Amino acid sequence: MRILCLILFGVMFFWVNGALAELTDGQDDDIPPLVQMAAFLPVEAEKDGPDTTFTMVATNVPVREVLLSLAHKAHLGVDFISEVHGVITLTITTKTLHEVLDRMALQSNIRYKIQDNVLIIASRDAPQHRGIE
Repeated sequence: MRILCLILFGVMFFWVNGALAELTDGQDDDIPPLVQMAAFLPVEAEKDGPDTTFTMVATNVPVREVLLSLAHKAHLGVDFISEVHGVITLTITTKTLHEVLDRMALQSNIRYKIQDNVLIIASRDAPQHRGIE
């Protein structure tokens, strides 16, 4: 009786595996790869001058990309004193440049200073440089 059960089980196992292989044969080629892309809506600058406010949405975006985009919209140059790593997620609505940078500094490992139309960025772990607190 045991031998008969083992034979039936073996026949069913191989039959089911063969049927599944026929059903899925070639279907894996039709499935596109997953898209690994961070959500980042462009930075919008409202008004020009010292009272410029910014609106933006960033979800798991590299901090460096957000800083570069923000500086571009604010018409500032950018100096990275040390490597800036990590990703950031935030939603900003009509905030000044300093408010945006303060929020980014809280979420990521950066320090910043604006001097002579240049946004100077350093990692908090980097030694003090050019008066960045």
